[in-house]
Amino acid sequence: MIPTGRAAEPTPDPRPSTPGVLPRPRLGPDGTEAATGGTTTVASRLAPYLTFRDGRAGEAMEFYRSVLGGELVRTSHGDARLETPAGLTLLGAEECPGQQGPAVGGRVSLSLSASHRDAEQVRAWFAGLAHGGAVTRPLEVTAHGDEVGTVVDRYGVTWRVGIAADDADEGRSPG
Repeated sequence: MIPTGRAAEPTPDPRPSTPGVLPRPRLGPDGTEAATGGTTTVASRLAPYLTFRDGRAGEAMEFYRSVLGGELVRTSHGDARLETPAGLTLLGAEECPGQQGPAVGGRVSLSLSASHRDAEQVRAWFAGLAHGGAVTRPLEVTAHGDEVGTVVDRYGVTWRVGIAADDADEGRSPG
């Protein structure tokens, strides 16, 4: 091969692309991101941010840690971040004076969807979130075969929980 002085063209990522979904990075045998032919894939994570008006953000985030597990990290200015073993990141803080946004107790809802392989864990989360709150739709099997339920926790957050009937339904929004 004769050098031309030009950089080699990057190889396109051969993985299929799905609109609205960012591809996960390829991992090499050592667990680090593998080379992708000159391109880099960056994974993005969305994290719900709950704002509390009643001075109970710290209490609420401790409650979520007790139900969902994980590590709760507090910042010096009162925000908190919960990283759960299941991969959910939940952020919470007190509402700032003059802040105009949805705060807990005012139509805030989250949806969790999981594989049937994690059904027992998800049922435990549902029961934990219901403690001191109200089940508005029991966790039960729907016509599609998925289990779906809704609970409003003690802090006013509505949780819609779904358990996929099989692997083909994994990641679908709870029914």
